[in-house]
Amino acid sequence: MYGFLTPYEARLRQQNLGPEWETDTRQRAHLILDDLQLTASQVATCPDMPPLGTWPQLLGAMYVVEGSTLGGQVIARQLAKSNIPMRSYFSGYAERTGPLWKVFCQLLTQEATPENEAEIVQQRPRAAAAARPAGRSARTMACPHGGGQAPRGAPRLRGGQAVVQAHYAPLRRAGVARV
Repeated sequence: MYGFLTPYEARLRQQNLGPEWETDTRQRAHLILDDLQLTASQVATCPDMPPLGTWPQLLGAMYVVEGSTLGGQVIARQLAKSNIPMRSYFSGYAERTGPLWKVFCQLLTQEATPENEAEIVQQRPRAAAAARPAGRSARTMACPHGGGQAPRGAPRLRGGQAVVQAHYAPLRRAGVARV
C-alpha cells in the first residue's frame, strides 16, 4: 500500500488543486510507516504505477483512496477493541472521515464530465488492484505491479512474509483479516 500511496500522493501534490481539495490533509502514506515502525528506506518503492497522468485518471485513483478511508474506520474500530495500536492509517481522518468523503464526492461530481467520465470509471479498478495488499508478498505489497526494488540495506524478507505478517497479524487477531 505504501508503495502505491507515495507516488500517488506526489502526483496529487503536483496537481496544484485548490484549497477545497485539502490535499495536505489527504497525504497519509506516512501513517503506514508510523504503524509499522519503519522508515521509507526500509520499504520497496513502486516504479510501475497505474497511469496517473491525466486528471480523470487521478480522480479515479482518488475515488479509491478516499473511499478506503470509510472501510478503514471499520478496521480501526476492530483493532481498538482488540487493543492493537497499529491503526493510525486505518483511522482515516478520524471524525472528519465522513465529511471529507462528502466533500470529495461533491468535488468529483463537479469535475466529472461526459467527456472524462469513462476514464475516471476505468481508473477505479486499476487503482483498487494496485492498492490491494491481501495475499501479496512484501515486494508486491509495496509495489503491486511487481518490479519494485528493495532499497540497498533493506532487510531481506523470506518470501515477503515478515512485512505481511507484521502488517496483518493484528488484523487476524482482531478477526478482521484472513491473510
